[in-house]
Formats: sequence, structure tokens, C-alpha cells
Amino acid sequence: MDIKENTEISEINDFLVNEVELEKIYTKLIGTIKSTMDSTAERTASAVIYGYYKGWNLTKTVKYYNLEEEAAFFFWKHFNFKIKEGGQTMSRTKTKQNNIVTYLEKNVGQVVTPAKVSTDVSISLPTFYNFYNANRQFFKKVKRGQFEIVNPKEQRESELN
Repeated sequence: MDIKENTEISEINDFLVNEVELEKIYTKLIGTIKSTMDSTAERTASAVIYGYYKGWNLTKTVKYYNLEEEAAFFFWKHFNFKIKEGGQTMSRTKTKQNNIVTYLEKNVGQVVTPAKVSTDVSISLPTFYNFYNANRQFFKKVKRGQFEIVNPKEQRESELN
């Protein structure tokens, strides 16, 4: 007996739930739609389900699977999917930097750790360290792993006087 090896790339690892759970959810959700659905509508509904359980928002799902927006939105609402699923949707570097700067301006004089800043601003530790390395003027080292937040403008003025 010849056993063929499966050479297809599996997308299963990308999902927020395991394969068995996903199949149960998929069957249940597809079952809520009328059985007289045409193949295009079924493809759209399937793509919306898979996109949602990959943690994507509706816009990314529509673009990735090349779906009709109105039909995808219909199924998204029909399945009662939440708008902000899949964790935080902060993705732009500029947005993250602006949020960090705003946080630092509000907390001048406080002694903080990188972990505290990253949780308060909802960013990862590597993102914090990248910001820290590029913007050392906002921080004054107190001891290992702790920084005092300073206002760079006030710091410059006090050094000039």
C-alpha cells in the first residue's frame, strides 16, 4: 500500500481556535443560512468565517479573499461577529509613536519600567525598546530597568540656563 504524503500548505495554524473546533463552528454557522444559497454566497460566507477566526477585521478579510463588501458585511452581521475581534488593531507606527508620546507627556516625573509603559500604552516590549532607543530624550535612567519620564523641552531649557 502506497501512502501519499500531504504536500499542501495548511492554513490551520493561523486560526484562533483548533481545527476540530473551527469545523464545528463552521458547520453551525453555515447551517444558519438557507440551504438554497448559491456558490458565490457560500464562498463569501466561508471566507468571512475563516477571516474572523484568523483574528482579522472585515476590511482585511474582504481584501484578502477578494469579496464583495456588501455581501461580506451581510454575513458578518448575520453571524454576529464583533467589530474588534482578534486583539488590538493598532498597527501604524505613527499611531503607536503618538500614543507613546502622549502617555509620556501625561506622566512626566514618574519612574516607570518598560513593561509598565508597554502595558499602559498597549504596545509590545520590542516596540517600546525601539522607541526608547530612538527617543532617549524622554527618559532619564534611574537604575537598571527603571526610567524617569522627563519633558525634553524643559530638560533642554534647564541645561541652557
